Amino acid sequence: MRTRGKLRFAWISGPAVLVVAMMAPQSWAATAGSDVRVTTHDIITSDPYGLATPPTDVLQQNEPSIAVHPANANVIAVGVNDVRTVGISDDAWQGLAVSTDGGASFAFETLIPGYPGDTSPAGLASPVRGNAAASDPWLGFDAAGNLYFSFIAFQRTPPGQPSSTVANALAVAKYHISAAGAVTYVGTVVVERGTVGLGQQEDKEALAVDRGTGRVYVCWARFTGGQNHASVEYSADGGQSWNASQFSGPQSDINNMQGCNLAVAPNHDVYVSWRTFDNNPSISNPNDSAIFVARSTNGGATFSTPRRVATFVDYRQTAGRTPPRFRVFADTTLAADANGVYVGWHGRSGANGADVFISRSKTNGQTWETPVKPTGGAGGHQIMPSIAAAGGTLSVIWYDSRSEPAFTASGPVTGQCPAGATTGAGCTGMDVYYNQADTTPTSGARSRRSRPSSATTSAWRRTRPPPTRSGRTTGT
Repeated sequence: MRTRGKLRFAWISGPAVLVVAMMAPQSWAATAGSDVRVTTHDIITSDPYGLATPPTDVLQQNEPSIAVHPANANVIAVGVNDVRTVGISDDAWQGLAVSTDGGASFAFETLIPGYPGDTSPAGLASPVRGNAAASDPWLGFDAAGNLYFSFIAFQRTPPGQPSSTVANALAVAKYHISAAGAVTYVGTVVVERGTVGLGQQEDKEALAVDRGTGRVYVCWARFTGGQNHASVEYSADGGQSWNASQFSGPQSDINNMQGCNLAVAPNHDVYVSWRTFDNNPSISNPNDSAIFVARSTNGGATFSTPRRVATFVDYRQTAGRTPPRFRVFADTTLAADANGVYVGWHGRSGANGADVFISRSKTNGQTWETPVKPTGGAGGHQIMPSIAAAGGTLSVIWYDSRSEPAFTASGPVTGQCPAGATTGAGCTGMDVYYNQADTTPTSGARSRRSRPSSATTSAWRRTRPPPTRSGRTTGT
C-alpha cells in the first residue's frame, strides 16, 4: 500500500566511497576514500597459492558484510566468501577480517572453524564440520561486543540420500571482540539443517541484532522442492538457541520469495523485507515482482500481515564469460531509525536500464511512500543497493555501470579489466556510488539542507563521477 505524501529527503550529491571510509565522522559532503585491501594473509600455507612477500593472499573474496564495534568505531569486522580454501576443498569457505584502525589495515584474519582440513580443537568441535563449502556472510554486533556471523555451510553436489548429520546448515558463529580489537572465538550454533538431495535447502540469509535487548534475528529463504518460503527465527539467549517466528494474516506461509533483509528500529520493533518473483520479468504486467515488508512488535515471535510496498520489473543477468558478466537479480535492503523505515531494491527503468529505488514508511510499515531514486537519473545500470540509517542520515551505496564502454538498456553490464588485474586500476564499467539523505523532520536542526517538495526524481541531486576507483562492495 502506497501513499503520495511529501517525501522530505534531502540528498547530498556524493562520489563513490569505499565502505570503510564511511565509518569516519559524518560531514555535509561525501568524499572518496582510498581503496583498502581487506584480505592479505595466506591462511592455507600448504597449498601452492600465495606470494613470498606481502600481500601473500592471491585468491579471491566476495559478498562482503561489514559491522562496526559499538564501543569503538575504529574496530571494524568484515566477513567474506573466501576462496583461500580452494586448494584443499576446491571451493570457498567463510573468512573474517578485523581492523583496529578504522579500516586503514586489517591485521587479524581467520577462517570460520570447521572448514575442510581444519584440525584445530574449535574446528573439530564445529557443528558445520564435514561441509565442503560455505557462503552468504552476514555480520552484526550486540552492545557487549559480541559479533554474530551468520552463513550457510553445504555440500555443493550432495548425494541423493545424504547420510551425514552435519551436511547443509544455516549457522551463526559468535566471536567476542574487545574495544581494543582482541578477537575470541566463542562457538558456532546451527539455526536449521537442510536436506539437500531430499528437498530442503536454506539460502540467502540476513541477520540483525537489537543492541538494546540483545535479541538476534535471522531470515532466509527455505527451499522445499520447487517452492521457496520466507523463514525468520530469533534468539533471546545470545545465539545459543533459536525460535521460529510466525506470520499473521491469511497467507501465513510466504512463498515465491527471495532476498530477505532485517532491520531493528530504536523502539525495538523488528522489520523483515523480501521480494517476490514475476513469472514473466521481461515486461510489465499484473504479475510483476513485488517488494513486501512485515513488522514484529513482540521481539520476533509474530510478524504482521505483510504490506506490499511496490511492484517492479526485475533487472536480471546470468553469469557468463562471453561477454564477462556476473549473476544479478534484485534483493531487498532495509533500514530503520526514529523517523521511519526504509526499503530499497533495483529494477528496470526504461531506457536507463536498471535503477535503484527507495521507499519510506512513516507509519510503522503500514503505508509506504512512492519510491524515489537516489541515483540522480544517471546513465548506465545502477544495481544492488545497500542502505543504512543512523544519526538522522540514510546512506545508500550501489554498483554503477555509467562508465561501461558499451551500455545497452537490456544489459548485460559490460565491465572490463586489464588482463591479470588485481586492483581496480584501469577497469571500466563498474564503480560504487554513494548518496545520503537527511531523515529528520523539516523543522529539525539540519534545515540548511535543501528540501524537495515532492517524491519525484527532482528530489535527488545528481551524483558526480568518482575521482578515484571505488571499492568492490555494496555492504553498508
